[in-house]
Amino acid sequence: MAAEIQSSTQKMSGKHIDLDLLRELECQVCLEYMSCPIKMCENGHNICEGCEKRLPECPTCKGKFINVRNITLEKFAATAVYPCKNKEAGCNETFTLENRVNHLAECLFESKECPLRKLSGVECPWTGTLSDIAVHLVVEHDGETTEMAGHFMVELPDFVVGRTYRRAVFILGELFYLVSETEGDIFSFGIFHFSPKNEAKYFKYGFKIGNSEEFVAVTRKCHSYMEGCLKDIQPGKCVTLHYGTIQECLGENGNLSCEIEIEKWMLEGFVVEDMQEYLQVCFAICSSEPTEEAETQQQQQQQQQQQQQQQEQQQQ
Repeated sequence: MAAEIQSSTQKMSGKHIDLDLLRELECQVCLEYMSCPIKMCENGHNICEGCEKRLPECPTCKGKFINVRNITLEKFAATAVYPCKNKEAGCNETFTLENRVNHLAECLFESKECPLRKLSGVECPWTGTLSDIAVHLVVEHDGETTEMAGHFMVELPDFVVGRTYRRAVFILGELFYLVSETEGDIFSFGIFHFSPKNEAKYFKYGFKIGNSEEFVAVTRKCHSYMEGCLKDIQPGKCVTLHYGTIQECLGENGNLSCEIEIEKWMLEGFVVEDMQEYLQVCFAICSSEPTEEAETQQQQQQQQQQQQQQQEQQQQ
């Protein structure tokens, strides 16, 4: 935190940090940076709203809290440049207070709990950084992880309402998590990528059930596991099918066979290729020989020019 920093100014990621200001913005109780509303005691000492609500008196002077906000300090808090709280762990990013909170959800240096606690309900006390998750799952949860090719089959046995499926898979050197749930009349399926949102969006997956004559096939983008569980994903952002549709695709043993394909989706590359193809077509059209209609117009113009020349000669 700011109290641990020696110099009064510091430059990180191209932005200057005013360390003296950050010391003023640090709550003396929880040691977190204060944001709107910043409360005060009768003697002018500042405190964050959370600590003010749970303390009977000012921890600095024992004075009473008053229903007054420090508007000036709130304005400074809104415009100040803050370091990431994981600075000591190696993160050199700087932000406004609002963006700092958003960054912490995806900071590569943020300590995170075992993802299977959230996704699978596994009781695992492990914590570590995002880059350590893959090693942790292989070592500590090898029974729940599988290495697959980009195209593979998943068998959901004894498919009934309430049945869930969870599986971590290594594909293309990346770690993904497969989830399926059935609640009421809705079957949901999604694939999470163990990465921040800005990296997960470059992966897509195909989901197919049925046979060669009748089948259902859907393509969706992968989501980051940091976005939460399957229930947290907005409808339409994952595979959602009516239970009646699923029943038509069940095998004789009541199992549901799902054909899955995961691949990297470089949208920017597609755009460049499409634009190049478009420009080539335009160039071909512009450099091609005149069409029949264009030739007819050209002949009409030549005839008009000849008639005009004949009229000029007759007048002379």
